[in-house]
Order: sequence, then C-alpha cells, then structure tokens
Amino acid sequence: REVTRDCIIQGRRFRKGTSILMDVYSLHHDPELWPEPERFNPGRFTAEAKQSRSPYAYLPFGAGPRNCIGMRFSLMEIKLALTRILKKYSFVVTKDT
Repeated sequence: REVTRDCIIQGRRFRKGTSILMDVYSLHHDPELWPEPERFNPGRFTAEAKQSRSPYAYLPFGAGPRNCIGMRFSLMEIKLALTRILKKYSFVVTKDT
C-alpha cells in the first residue's frame, strides 16, 4: 500500500507516497484486540463479539478495493469441505471437550 497523505500513527510519521506493508499475523495475535490470542476460541466470531471490535481487527482476506480475489471461492470451498467431512464422519462430545 502507499500512504496517500502525510500522517502520524502511534507516534510514527509517514510521508505521502511512502510504501507500507501490514503485518497481518501481528494484528491477528495482538492481545489488545484478542485476549489470549494463542487460545482457540470460536466464540470470538459470534455476531455479538464482532459488534464489539473494529471491522479491521480480523483481515483473513485483506480489506478495501484490493482484497483477495479468491475470497468468495475460499469461503464457498470451506463450506463444501465441511459438508463432506460431516457426511463421512460422526462426532461425539467427550468429557475432555
């Protein structure tokens, strides 16, 4: 990406025209945005949880006009894969889950 105007973000100065990269891994593991970021917690993605955080806190496919061209395909593909897994296997809850 390229900075479109001079600005200061968190004390750092960026001049117009400067090329920048976003570290998505660090964003997705930031404890200020995600308490216990290394812990598996599907509840982070409920409708209620999504409302309480910035829409830019989770960017698996990027954002804006240059987001991932394969986003819709990937989301459709994961649904199909999950459907095939659920058809083939049975799942049970155990005392450890």
